[in-house]
Amino acid sequence: MQMASREILSLLNDTKGDREFLRCRRFARKRIETCQRTWTTIEREGTAPEET
Repeated sequence: MQMASREILSLLNDTKGDREFLRCRRFARKRIETCQRTWTTIEREGTAPEET
């Protein structure tokens, strides 16, 4: 999961000049953190956390 996260972040960084990207960067980061939490929970407990 760590490698995938780094790949996603590098993809986000590659598009830094894109105005649309700059507008949604914060939202994207939040989604990535949510995905990481979900996968960590699945790996640890075998189930996805409740959506918040």
